[in-house]
Amino acid sequence: MLSQNKQGQTLIEAIIAVAIIAIALVGFLSRSTQSFIAISESINRNTALNLAREGVEVVRNTRDSNWLKGCFDPDDEENCVYWNTFLQDGLDYRFIVYISPYDGEWTLKSTGMDFDDCQEDEMCRLYFDDKGFYSSVESDEPTNYYRMVENRPICESTTACGGDGICVSGQACPNKQIGIQVFSMVRWKQGPAWRNISLVDYLYNWR
Repeated sequence: MLSQNKQGQTLIEAIIAVAIIAIALVGFLSRSTQSFIAISESINRNTALNLAREGVEVVRNTRDSNWLKGCFDPDDEENCVYWNTFLQDGLDYRFIVYISPYDGEWTLKSTGMDFDDCQEDEMCRLYFDDKGFYSSVESDEPTNYYRMVENRPICESTTACGGDGICVSGQACPNKQIGIQVFSMVRWKQGPAWRNISLVDYLYNWR
């Protein structure tokens, strides 16, 4: 009888030990899954942030390049390049950042639509090029990221365009434009939800 009790106690102890190990494993796997998701989201967010920074830098480089080209003969407007040339398309200030597959030159292409429509139209989607870099040129390797840049005019009048002196697409400065508010937006899907990140910078015509 005593031997049977010992065997029963041993079996109960084994079951308890297995249960404890199983609970520990479930907790470990749960924490591992959460850590993996957190790391994945952090990587995606950093990538999106760098893509947004890149959008700002393309606008900055375009402005600086315009300064270098300049307008040496104000009477010859056809050959003049002003500081904000290529940064606006009439009253539309929304662009995608485009890199030419032929010469690698960065340019801005007008979209004529808001970010939601640009995403749905796939115009704002980013792809991998043959070197593994992000590009707006459609390829067989679409990424999970979408990007748009909006170059909002900053007016000399601080009360223009809604009262803050910064215009959005469809609005124009009533007087002199002195700068651009660069609004660089990136969107990607993380699991079932969409994530957004944006950077804002202010570029002025110092010349």
